[in-house]
Amino acid sequence: MADVQISGNEILLTQMKAYFSAVQDNLETKQKESIQSMMLELETLNQKAQNAVSKTDIEPIAKRMNDISTQMTQIAADAKANQTVIDNWIIEQQKAKSGSTDKKSFSSVWDEDVIKPLMESKSQGMVEGQRFSFKMKNKPSKLWVPGMDEKGIMTTSNTLTGTGYTTFNQRQGLVPGQQINFRDLLSTTTSDNGSYITYRETNTVQSTGKQTEGSAKANLQYTFSAVTATLAYLAGFATFTKQLLYNLGFLETRLPTMLLRDFYKKENDYLFTTIAGNSTGTYTGSGTVDAEELINTIASQRKANFNASYAIIDWAQWGRLLTTKPNDYSIPGGMVVTADGTIIVAGVPVVAATWAQTDHVLVYDYDYYERVEGESINVTFSMENQDNFEKNQVTARIECYEEINRLRDDASIYRDFGNS
Repeated sequence: MADVQISGNEILLTQMKAYFSAVQDNLETKQKESIQSMMLELETLNQKAQNAVSKTDIEPIAKRMNDISTQMTQIAADAKANQTVIDNWIIEQQKAKSGSTDKKSFSSVWDEDVIKPLMESKSQGMVEGQRFSFKMKNKPSKLWVPGMDEKGIMTTSNTLTGTGYTTFNQRQGLVPGQQINFRDLLSTTTSDNGSYITYRETNTVQSTGKQTEGSAKANLQYTFSAVTATLAYLAGFATFTKQLLYNLGFLETRLPTMLLRDFYKKENDYLFTTIAGNSTGTYTGSGTVDAEELINTIASQRKANFNASYAIIDWAQWGRLLTTKPNDYSIPGGMVVTADGTIIVAGVPVVAATWAQTDHVLVYDYDYYERVEGESINVTFSMENQDNFEKNQVTARIECYEEINRLRDDASIYRDFGNS
């Protein structure tokens, strides 16, 4: 029994130490959270530094730093006091162990001297913030847990005044941008001024002839017309207060993303509408199934000696093509569908885009269309707009000086499938 008693006391001591360590770790965690909160406030003050931080901005954080320093000092003192109590308790246990012959088992000591006092304290409404005592038979010991004071007990009826700690997500739920932009499917060239002139051949193809002996050769005549692409600004702006910039720290990095998203949406619509609306390529073929008409559109493009670089459709049309089932749920020859839904028809990539017209397809030759820009897309922040300086406002502007240049309008076919 003596050996059991010694082992039991050592286990009891280990568990008591673990308890106090957990309490101290919990308090240290709260201090860490408080320090992290202050770091966020210091970062905000750092952003304000360019406009001179006032004394009233610094004083609250300085006070909180002093409070934390005081609390940490108190924790160290409390830990030292508790260690003294534990050391004395160890000495008393060793004395009792050497002088007593009537030893209790570990389980009875634990139930009587530890569990029972805790349950009595719990039934009396003990919560965090209250002192308590472990009353051991050999020697009562007053163990003071840091930060616990029986004079101030919080109950469930207490309410919080002000705002508690708040955690802000580093990500924002922004509206998604379009998955592909038309400018990615076009070549881009630059212009040093606002006009870009292309000479387009306007006559029909001339024919050489076999010369009859003594007769004149065939007279070939070529004519050109100047086609001018006049550049214009595609632009937009947003105005907000400087206060909003401080309150929403992510705005400075996320606003350009939002501006670009909406700029590309407008640019995509403009480029597609301009090319499709001026397409003069001729469709030849038959068939009423969309997949068949798409193949015939590509064939018509190649018949006119143009390359079919891309076939642009919308997502509803993409669904119609994938659900085509002429026989035994098969697709027409020449159509390849990959595992991710990418469609290739006779080597031509079929691009699904939200900016395309539903129930239509645009097949064009990449070599005959180009986007001309005199000034690349850019985002600028400025206070020099109207009365921004007076009102403490900031204006964010996005713009691009550009235009689509169509070398030949017959280099594309815009086909209506006729479903709607």
